[in-house]
Amino acid sequence: MANIEFYQTLYQCFSDQTRLRIISLMLRFKQVCTIDMEWALDITQAKSSRHLRVMDHAKLVKRDRTDNWVFYSIKPEILSMAEELMRPMMNDPVLEKDAEHYRNMLINRELAASKLYLKSIVSVQTGQ
Repeated sequence: MANIEFYQTLYQCFSDQTRLRIISLMLRFKQVCTIDMEWALDITQAKSSRHLRVMDHAKLVKRDRTDNWVFYSIKPEILSMAEELMRPMMNDPVLEKDAEHYRNMLINRELAASKLYLKSIVSVQTGQ
């Protein structure tokens, strides 16, 4: 059972605009890659690390590593609470713009991967 220290630490995560922006991306996209998040929010690696460390200490996020990529997401046991706390502000223009930047970055990555894949198929077929 959670105690008062847990809630105090958790609510501190929701008391900073950068952390709110990060949480918003995690809620919208389920998980975010640190590099992509930094680009979408236009923040430095040091700033993202500092805020993710606060959220990790509060037991708000989980971290998954795939090769050199690190992905963060809201822990399932906290998800409904985070959604409830964020619901009133999810239509905020700043948060919507962040989501648009992140979405565009994902689309561009998919397009680049598709082009590389098609290029490899063509080179195999033509022997180049």
